Amino acid sequence: VCRQLGPLLPAKAVFVAAVKALFPGEPRLVSGVVAREMAAARGGDVTGRLAVVSGPNFAVEVARELPAGTVAASADADTARFVQSALMTDRFRVWTSTDIIGVQLGGALKNVIAIGAGISDGLGMGHNARATLITRGVAEITRLGAAMGADPMTFAGVSGIGDLMLTCTGDLSRNRQAGLAIARGEAVDPNTTVEGVPTTKAAYALARELGIDMPITEVVYRILFEGLSPAEGLERLMTRQPTSEQRLPGLT
Repeated sequence: VCRQLGPLLPAKAVFVAAVKALFPGEPRLVSGVVAREMAAARGGDVTGRLAVVSGPNFAVEVARELPAGTVAASADADTARFVQSALMTDRFRVWTSTDIIGVQLGGALKNVIAIGAGISDGLGMGHNARATLITRGVAEITRLGAAMGADPMTFAGVSGIGDLMLTCTGDLSRNRQAGLAIARGEAVDPNTTVEGVPTTKAAYALARELGIDMPITEVVYRILFEGLSPAEGLERLMTRQPTSEQRLPGLT
């Protein structure tokens, strides 16, 4: 799509990506793919005119003009503000960020945790378990993000914990629904897009490559791809070596 559209767009066009994904190889983030393909199509660097939009946004609710918020992120602050002004309404609030890495990681990795939350709920583990899983999900997402150069504070914001909370608790979440189905012993509907499945594989491989501890991601990976039972996955998380709740990287 980028290669087809690239030559047709104005020289000063701003490119906005709203896809939440993590890829298994370089470039790992959507912004990197768009930048590479647009550069190939247009013959120049578009990084300064590239933005991503990510936040707790179920499309059906945005379409109904129910109140919502999101983050427009770009390496260039002026580009982020331009996208903010283009998208913001009295029903759709937009914040800006220059942490394009962190905003994308929050949007992609929350789908992995949401599968885990669905599994927990499907097993009947209760609200306490879900809250604990979400909170520890933030911790491991932040660890990976910091290792990739993201600002740890991004994961405490709308595109981080905001998106995570929505996807882990909202019944419109395809990833949460996939987790519920897995807990019931059902196969994930092949006709439904469940972004968290390929993202889990990519995140697990990346965490191993960087030496980052991501226990929830690892358990979800082993359930999805290695046949680990949901009940055994829960037991593995609950019987891990006792540790302290350390400060998140980058925070004092």
